[in-house]
Amino acid sequence: MAHGSLTVPLIDQYEQFFASLSDERFPPYSYQRRVAQAIWRRENVMLRAPTGAGKTNAVLGPFLFSREAIGASRLIYALPLRSLAHGVYGEAQELCRRLGSGFQVTMQTGEQPDDPFFTRGDIIVTTYDQVLSGLLCGPYGLSPGQHNVNAAIVAGNIVVFDEFHLMEISKAFLAAVACLSIFSKVTRSVWMTATATAPLEAELLRSLNTATEGPTAEEEEDLFAGSEIQRRLRKGSSPLDATDLLACAAAPTLVVVNQVKRAQALYKSILDLGFPADRIELLHARFFQSDREQKQRFLMEHFGKKPSGPAVAIATQVVEAGLDISAENLLTEVCPMNSLVQRAGRCARFRGQKGTIHVFPLSPEDARPYKPDEIIRTWDLIEDTDHLSPRKAAQWVDAAHAAQDCRELEVHRASVGSNCVRQIMESVRRRAGGAADLIRGSSDTVRVMLANDPANCLPSTRETIPVYRSTLRGLVRSGASAWIFDPDYQTLWRPFQGDLTSAYVIAVSPESTRYTKQLGLETGIAGEVESPQRTPPARPGYGSLERERWTSHSLAVQSEAERRLQIECVDGGLLASGFGAESLARSIHWASLFHDLGKLQDRWQRWAEAYQSRREPGYCHDEALAHTTYNSASPADRTLERETMPSRPAHAAAGAYYASMLPVFSAKLSPDEQQSVLASVLSHHGGWWSDRAEVGPVHALWAKALRELDLPGTKISAPSYVQSRRFQDRLDQLFNDCFEINWPLTAYLTRVLRLSDCKATEEARSHE
Repeated sequence: MAHGSLTVPLIDQYEQFFASLSDERFPPYSYQRRVAQAIWRRENVMLRAPTGAGKTNAVLGPFLFSREAIGASRLIYALPLRSLAHGVYGEAQELCRRLGSGFQVTMQTGEQPDDPFFTRGDIIVTTYDQVLSGLLCGPYGLSPGQHNVNAAIVAGNIVVFDEFHLMEISKAFLAAVACLSIFSKVTRSVWMTATATAPLEAELLRSLNTATEGPTAEEEEDLFAGSEIQRRLRKGSSPLDATDLLACAAAPTLVVVNQVKRAQALYKSILDLGFPADRIELLHARFFQSDREQKQRFLMEHFGKKPSGPAVAIATQVVEAGLDISAENLLTEVCPMNSLVQRAGRCARFRGQKGTIHVFPLSPEDARPYKPDEIIRTWDLIEDTDHLSPRKAAQWVDAAHAAQDCRELEVHRASVGSNCVRQIMESVRRRAGGAADLIRGSSDTVRVMLANDPANCLPSTRETIPVYRSTLRGLVRSGASAWIFDPDYQTLWRPFQGDLTSAYVIAVSPESTRYTKQLGLETGIAGEVESPQRTPPARPGYGSLERERWTSHSLAVQSEAERRLQIECVDGGLLASGFGAESLARSIHWASLFHDLGKLQDRWQRWAEAYQSRREPGYCHDEALAHTTYNSASPADRTLERETMPSRPAHAAAGAYYASMLPVFSAKLSPDEQQSVLASVLSHHGGWWSDRAEVGPVHALWAKALRELDLPGTKISAPSYVQSRRFQDRLDQLFNDCFEINWPLTAYLTRVLRLSDCKATEEARSHE
């Protein structure tokens, strides 16, 4: 299907298709049809719609119906928190199950890293952190040597940023805008929100030329009137307590407070008043994962579309977004306006429901984790109403936050954009850290592991819980036993000595910190439970190799790269339109064919011969090798690899230099294509050219190896100092004024090369 506006018959087909996505078999709302058409026109979209209005299906539907019209291989669905990703992951899986389409849905988060290279899923549900850290060449969960594998994950794909108003403006929001701007020719994005302010909408229009879509005022009224949804708002006269909750508890009631400690106290109070324990649940961030999952199931059972009976849930901010739950009564402490509107979206969310939002005051000293002025501003703006419309809520949000958002954008816009480019450039050159600084501000929380004796225990092998540093300072000042993780310390954990500033994980004795399934973590109270064991996710990559001829490996990588390109670069798709199909095919062809030219160095082949001869008695080195037999789990192989002489040199820099000296290279590629191909060959093992780069003469098998690829074996000598400097200057042109123009192709070639190299190596190993 060609991209553009769909014909009437196809729109009719889409409406039937959309209706099949749910049990109710409702056709799409008018705004959902407009969103679909905007996506098929390949526009970047800013989608503003009230909570519960079907935003998720509004973007998944067009992709599932025709990703060909979008020209995208995958849909990457990013959310602010991994706890929210589970809900969308389940929804997407259910949609694909209904369709029986064979679409693969994967999850990529720190807790569930099923798709670390963003290659397995047709729909990949993930977090902002995972997407942005990859684009900024500092991917979370991957090794430093893999820093550039995910640098082009958005190329050829459509990316959805859900609840983007929860991004820090001066960090993740502007970083995401900057990164998507760099890849604007080869990706499309959808930015979804119920509560973003006008300045954020204007920034998306300015930077990405987004088309704003969503229900009109009349459609919003019709949407809620047609669904028979009614919401009232009532302001309380005193702080929330258990008697307020009991007054509402005959109907499904959701309580949201701002602090874990107050949520725990409220839970205890209502149980003390005799409320049945099997009808109430407490949910906040200080539970172990298995207990948190059980509590989320309780919420879905009692507050989902088919509730099993009235119940009470007491929660913190963890229910503000991403959970498709609804209560007849919502009791909430006053909070920033955008958070209040998100909470209100959990009241009377489903068709035919009526509900009341009760907002209770707080004194300024109880405002944490929010600022007192945010609390005061919200309280002064809201008013009792029998009809809280989405339009009124949006007006409140703009009144409360627009001015501050505008100031943040004005202060940080230019610096964040330039810092993103600098971060990518420095990571390419030096594997520099710092991506996290462009995604989130410094956190006031530290991960806590409960342990009587943490000696020699890696934090990744135990579950941990986030706790505010200020809370822990008070705890350890009282004499609690605590240790800070220090990988350089003899037992990995050194006794706490008063400074939590740089700590990211701390172990605390259960003697001073209690954990129960009902209340979660409580500090200053003696307990017995230690953090449960967890299996840390395996780092991606391969650990063993089989002897493989250089020509066989080069051709296998070329074949795999071209197969990948055939799947991702469809006719008229985003990649073909943005890069040019013929140019991209040429670049992939030569980059993959030449990626391991550096292994034809004389010293590399002499090392391979010496190693393989000791590993395989009787071995005859009559053909150049790309891989020797190696098992990373074998101490003998690791020792042999290290001790074999001559030592094995790095090969990527030599490969890029050799490629640049071949006449066929300059004859087949344009100057811009040459630049990107050389950069991808150079960085396909995560490195870059430096003054220490060694490029030796080629081995005697050089000419034979190239002839097997039907290429002339042009004689190449080791570069002189002057030649080396000239080559470095040529590579550094990538980092001059044209970096943002050349980077997308360079990043995409590098990604394809690294993934194809890994896949071809796995295939060769499996055939042995």
